[in-house]
Amino acid sequence: MIALLDSSVWVSYFHQADAHHEKAVRIVEDLGVREATLILHDIVIAETTNVLFRIDPSDILLVKFRKYLIEFDWLVQTVFGTREFWTRTVDYVAHQARLKTLDLIVVSYAYHFQVDDFKSFDTQQEKAAQRVLKR
Repeated sequence: MIALLDSSVWVSYFHQADAHHEKAVRIVEDLGVREATLILHDIVIAETTNVLFRIDPSDILLVKFRKYLIEFDWLVQTVFGTREFWTRTVDYVAHQARLKTLDLIVVSYAYHFQVDDFKSFDTQQEKAAQRVLKR
């Protein structure tokens, strides 16, 4: 099983005061139990890093995120955009869903890797992903 989590889920997972923290913990733990491979791409890494740092400039949350990526490198597959991704996948998804730029890129990665599970706390993005993935 392959899963992709939007930065909204990662931020909630690491930020205990977040309204969605408990839900994010359940999502990540459930994917671990199901031995899912988590696709983590450059855009979500950048966005999660930026938001965690803005929430906590002391770097505590950011260090937890980095530590997770190192400790669970067997579970997390870090990917970066390729020429095919930027020229074919993003173009296809852009014609299927009207989204903000970063949301479009995240959904495009979900489509590109044909993920089995996509989670976001952004309902518009979640619905667009389900539509593009035809679920």
